[in-house]
Amino acid sequence: MDVIVDDIAERAAQLGSKAIATLEEFKQLSEIKEHPNQYPDANKMLSNLFADHEKLSAAQEQC
Repeated sequence: MDVIVDDIAERAAQLGSKAIATLEEFKQLSEIKEHPNQYPDANKMLSNLFADHEKLSAAQEQC
């Protein structure tokens, strides 16, 4: 994970942006939201994963 975060920070700097420095900042800026203390059944879990995948796919298309 550290390597991925470093790669993202380096790319942000190359593009002239400031790198996100903490996991909390990643969490706040993420399109994918956490659901702490929730334990969905298998169908709901798959539904959540599918919705997250759709968000990531849509974001990728905008790049």
